[in-house]
Amino acid sequence: MARLVDLLPVILLIVFAAIFGVVAYQIYIYTHTVVKTSEQQLAKKNINFSKDGGLQVGVKEVSTEQYGQRLQKGLVDTWNAHYTPPSGEELGSSGQDDALLRNRSKMSPRTFFTRKTSSKNA
Repeated sequence: MARLVDLLPVILLIVFAAIFGVVAYQIYIYTHTVVKTSEQQLAKKNINFSKDGGLQVGVKEVSTEQYGQRLQKGLVDTWNAHYTPPSGEELGSSGQDDALLRNRSKMSPRTFFTRKTSSKNA
């Protein structure tokens, strides 16, 4: 009969193999949960992976009316954000410019347009 000392390397090999198997299984489970959650998050953004490994990107439909509204909003916001310098900043400080400054101060300020005011004028 074999002594316990002779069986010790075989027992240690079985223990280490079991530990390695448990760790490998946990890594396998973790990677599959990460893949599933990432696929779900990408699916919310219309990005899907096909079975053969290809990538399919979906495009959200935008109606012509929505496109026009967004374009108009962008143009109105750009117009309203335009910087106009104070009355004397771009003009020189010579004496002949004083008349221009006086006339400019009498001018009405630039009006801001909104959807309501632009639709009434049209």
